[in-house]
Amino acid sequence: MNREEKKRAKREEIVEKSIALFSEKGYDNTTTAEIAAACQIAKKTLFQYFPSKEDIIFENERELLEQILEVINDSTNPWQTYLDWLKSLEQENEENLSLPALIRATPALHDRLLRMWAMYENEIAQAFDNNLSATILAAKIVLPWRLVFERDYTISQIIKELA
Repeated sequence: MNREEKKRAKREEIVEKSIALFSEKGYDNTTTAEIAAACQIAKKTLFQYFPSKEDIIFENERELLEQILEVINDSTNPWQTYLDWLKSLEQENEENLSLPALIRATPALHDRLLRMWAMYENEIAQAFDNNLSATILAAKIVLPWRLVFERDYTISQIIKELA
């Protein structure tokens, strides 16, 4: 395993062990020292991987946005293309929804999530000329994810209502 692979593996370990600790003790009751100890690293080393506890939870915050942009890029009907893609994710994402519950229960994480959704909407709108129609499309695209994370709906429930 080369150095980059070791770093990636350690990042994944930090995320996994952090989420386990957050689920067990609560986000606010889990310290960075406890996370570092669980990962057998120094607290200083933990901060080299993640600047804050929030960053552990939101480590892949751009990943979904990049997937969405890739799906709708060059589409003649971005909304329908997006819905088709969302339907393809339906089964895959119904299984692991502990993260949304953790975020809903933690005001600091919820605030970060709201900032993330605003960033998503802005970047999606910019991809489509950043006019009113693009802004509305961006809000529609982000809405299902907001509902999953903020209201405890499943993707299946949302798709039924959007159809």
